[in-house]
Amino acid sequence: MEWKLLPEMFLMLSVVLENMAFVLADLDVKKEQMKRNLNTLKGFVLAERIMFALSDTYGKQHAHEIVYENAMRGMEKNLSFKEVLLEDERVSKILDEKALDELMDASTYVGYAPKLVDEFLEKISSAKILN
Repeated sequence: MEWKLLPEMFLMLSVVLENMAFVLADLDVKKEQMKRNLNTLKGFVLAERIMFALSDTYGKQHAHEIVYENAMRGMEKNLSFKEVLLEDERVSKILDEKALDELMDASTYVGYAPKLVDEFLEKISSAKILN
């Protein structure tokens, strides 16, 4: 069965890749505009990263609650995420202003992407079809 499916899958994949090459051919990445767009959210876009940093101390669920409370407070009071985090004693005793600045640098954060790539590569290398 797989001998029938594999060629068709590769044909479909080639069409997808061809379409992606067409879509991305004239892509113009405007880094400064991307930074401005990220900054319009006043740091809230990095809530996940802050949650992960706090979860080492508080556990994932409690860290999530802390981040959620601060995000809501910041939105309601029109404050930046950093401002509300520094005001929260639970956060400031774990993360000082320098640590927050490092964590809130969007250019250094890719989330779980490296972990997902590693897991994918592990699955591929352990698959019998490639051995």
